[in-house]
Amino acid sequence: MSLANTTGSLEWVGSRDDSKDEGYWRCRVRIDGKRVWMRLPATLGRDDREKATKAALGIAERARTGKITPLLKRKGSAGRSHGGVKKGETLQQWSVRWFEARTARGLRGGRADMGRFKKWITPRLGKLAMVDITKVDIERWVEWIDAQVQDEELAWKTAQNAWGLVSRAMRDAFKSKNLSLRCRDSNPCLDVEPPDRGTLKSKPYLYPNEFLQLVTCEAIPLAVRRAYALAIYLYPRAGELEVLQWESVDLEHGVISLHCAVDHNTREVRAPKGKAPREFEIEPELLPMLRAMRAERPKAARVFEPWPLDKDRADELRANLQVAGVARTALFASDATRRNLTYHDLRATGATWAAIRGDQPLRIMHRAGHKHLTTTMMYVREAENLRVGFGQVFPPLPTVLIEGGGGSSAAADPSEDPHPRSQSRSQSKTGLAKKTSVSAEIVVRGEGFEPP
Repeated sequence: MSLANTTGSLEWVGSRDDSKDEGYWRCRVRIDGKRVWMRLPATLGRDDREKATKAALGIAERARTGKITPLLKRKGSAGRSHGGVKKGETLQQWSVRWFEARTARGLRGGRADMGRFKKWITPRLGKLAMVDITKVDIERWVEWIDAQVQDEELAWKTAQNAWGLVSRAMRDAFKSKNLSLRCRDSNPCLDVEPPDRGTLKSKPYLYPNEFLQLVTCEAIPLAVRRAYALAIYLYPRAGELEVLQWESVDLEHGVISLHCAVDHNTREVRAPKGKAPREFEIEPELLPMLRAMRAERPKAARVFEPWPLDKDRADELRANLQVAGVARTALFASDATRRNLTYHDLRATGATWAAIRGDQPLRIMHRAGHKHLTTTMMYVREAENLRVGFGQVFPPLPTVLIEGGGGSSAAADPSEDPHPRSQSRSQSKTGLAKKTSVSAEIVVRGEGFEPP
């Protein structure tokens, strides 16, 4: 009997590492006109192909003679398929349990992912039964989502994120470690071409002189300017900096430990992205400001309490740049190839500065907490074209950040300025008319830096 004619295919599912024997054999047989995958005995190892072929032939013969019935028709199945999934459960119904399981595992982006799923996946696939979704259904969805991008209904990166959700959902429905989520004998996303990628937009960053002009502008609260300095010199994620504890800042040895972050949706404090804490040396030029901040509030638990930045951090940052007289077009442009500056780009600025200084990529990767070196190399490649005329990276911080400032600067102690956020927003909006004269006065009087 021909295996090819009877089963269609036989394959090993598991690790691609030849040194490992983790996985199982499976064959595909036709039952009631449908081709389904059947797992072979777990005792068969990766090298037991001959035995697996013989077992597959036996299953194929039983299927041909009607001795194997479809999974949902088996006696005692009580209308369920795998892992307790109800017969006929739709993708929309299954996704509720899937997101609950992802939240229980501590995966990030829950609310944003649920929003994307509801808007871009549920309308086309949500009413289909999980066990009945085919490769053709997925391909039709990809064709539709590409059309939405072409019609400018969504950005191509959003389409890529939605594709990531679809493919992960189908993968988990096939072989999730959470057995209650398993309901399929195959992954219909395999060998499906993902949505098209669009044009990558340029990543903005601050030059050192622009940074100095921003942090010396006394029209911006002191605590906000200090937060900007830490965001560049340590390049942590926003959630990591917001809940940074003084116990994690070793001023004696010049070392910092980033081991927790706040989720901006749930406000829950947990492990940082990637669940990998990291420890590294503090930039020497940052230490004087940190020591001054600690001396101002010796009993405080957190470095920033309360958190001085506005909820809309990106809008606040761009407004503050305008107040400080930093008006380079690339920082504010938003079009097909350019993206305006966001708060996250302060972190990117720090990584770019480190690459321009010539730091080793693995060193930058560790400090930034990048999961893949390819992410870090984007900054290294950018830096190779920027070094000439870029300016001194990680320059000494101006005295006004270390000693504090008078005028409208926010005090480091919350009791002296109980509303740093509202002050920042109001000053950012009302100070635009005065931005040129204010920043020029401070640049000349403060540290002698030239405007860009």
